[in-house]
Amino acid sequence: MGHGVAVKDAPAAMQKVKDNNVLLELCPTSNIQTHAVSGWEAYPLRQFLNDGVAVCISTDNRTVSNTTLTDEFMHCVNHCDVTHQEIKKMNLAAITHSFANDVTKQAVIDDIEKQFELSTTY
Repeated sequence: MGHGVAVKDAPAAMQKVKDNNVLLELCPTSNIQTHAVSGWEAYPLRQFLNDGVAVCISTDNRTVSNTTLTDEFMHCVNHCDVTHQEIKKMNLAAITHSFANDVTKQAVIDDIEKQFELSTTY
């Protein structure tokens, strides 16, 4: 669900999202710039992760928000205490919930697993 951050204000919708394993796409910089969320202190990523809601991080419109996916993840680390394993989990959720075919999904999953394995060995 694109721009899924709004679910934070609707407990029934949040439960439905969780019960049906719906992926929420979050675009932190854009969400703050557009005032969908008042700021990092109110950003619901930690709440979603703690509640077991499937989420992924995106940039929305990189040129408008002047951000990159790396910047978005670093903001999540710095402001929401996101861990290395949670970044992996969000990336795996993004591909498993995508519209890609199963062969493509598995190739990307294998690459994510490999990259995260390599990043923890040094």
